[in-house]
Amino acid sequence: MDHASDIRIGFDYGISDNSNIGIARAKGASELTQLFETNVKYKFLEQTNDNKIPVGIAFFGSATTSAMDKSDHPTAASSFTKFGDRLTYANQLIIARKFSSAFSLVVVPSYIHQNYTAFGEQNTTFALVVGGRLKFTKIMALIADYVAPFRNKEKKDYIENISGNKFYNALGVGLEIETGGHVFHLNFTNANAVQESQYITETTSSWTKGQFRWGFSIARRFSFDMHKE
Repeated sequence: MDHASDIRIGFDYGISDNSNIGIARAKGASELTQLFETNVKYKFLEQTNDNKIPVGIAFFGSATTSAMDKSDHPTAASSFTKFGDRLTYANQLIIARKFSSAFSLVVVPSYIHQNYTAFGEQNTTFALVVGGRLKFTKIMALIADYVAPFRNKEKKDYIENISGNKFYNALGVGLEIETGGHVFHLNFTNANAVQESQYITETTSSWTKGQFRWGFSIARRFSFDMHKE
């Protein structure tokens, strides 16, 4: 599976209706690979039908460890000196509103911190993610998201000159299809990676150059309560 551009396999467990914890393993699509993630998500505000609470708000946090071999190059992002250098953190505040049965919008202020980076790269990056869903038939909807990281220009220019790769903002568009008990997603994005800690800060592909990737997912809800409708 590591021959894919990037791939992530995860397991999430719902502790309650408002919270879940998860673990995952991803290949990684930057200089750091062999990623192991632990995460938590907690919803502390839910939009109500009468709009007395107009938005839903949730927190997502993750810690990712790279298990790849240490690099001998002193300026590389993987020239770890201790275990803490392998850690990267992602924190997001998910603010969502359903305006109607057809249109929903989400705004996600994000914070990424890498304990150790390549020489000249910034450790901390703030970003704003905006996404939306527009349902245009009973079973089909358009979905889209855009990531705008706020990088230090001098550090960004330095890394681009050294690596020969230019950074771009991630843009994803897709089609959602509901077929009874299943929900299908067809997604297209210029993002290189799956993990928040990488695609927010390290997307190096551009839609304008025809550089995009295709993803596909199926969601299905199961119930083991035989007495619940």
